[in-house]
Amino acid sequence: MGLLNHAAVPGGITATYAHYVMQLHLECPNELCPIRRQAVHKLVAVGHMVPDTHRAGAYAMGY
Repeated sequence: MGLLNHAAVPGGITATYAHYVMQLHLECPNELCPIRRQAVHKLVAVGHMVPDTHRAGAYAMGY
């Protein structure tokens, strides 16, 4: 699957791949882009990202 595809990757992604996804899908909203949402969850899981639960839309990421 290419990095510009918006579909989630079956079986999960690595933290390195998640960083690339976040860079290339910078303009995509988490609610509408499954691969960006998957990348956010991966980066949170490995401790590379801390979600801001005080902003509107934070719950759209599942937090």
